[in-house]
Amino acid sequence: MNTSKLLFALLFLLLFSCHSDDNRPIQSPLPTGIEGSWKLTQVNGGITGTIYDYPEGMITWKFNGISQTVVVQNNNNDESMQDILPSGTYPYSFVVNEATPELCALNIEVNGMNLGCYNIGATQLTMSQIESDGFFIKLIR
Repeated sequence: MNTSKLLFALLFLLLFSCHSDDNRPIQSPLPTGIEGSWKLTQVNGGITGTIYDYPEGMITWKFNGISQTVVVQNNNNDESMQDILPSGTYPYSFVVNEATPELCALNIEVNGMNLGCYNIGATQLTMSQIESDGFFIKLIR
């Protein structure tokens, strides 16, 4: 009888001491290769499906991996063109993609704005909000 009580107590402790970590952010190393200067060359999409092309160097984004900030230098004076961010320094981070169906595991977020899935290459950085009918953003080194 004592053995069954002890076994029941252990089973009870085991069942109620476990918890789910399903909502916990992905614990993985930060993506590499984003650090340095990038030139915004194109923003397209959105509800209207418009394409905005920018001359190389008109808008630059400089990512600092240590401080997790991006400095944007925006020299675009045309208010009708979507250029994502005005000049300034903004925090950035990589967050779990919560879109369904998800096209990637992590999204990039700048100043609290989710810019979607990202792809970091040697000479090109793209960010895509296509999952939510947003913008496709292209930057080059």
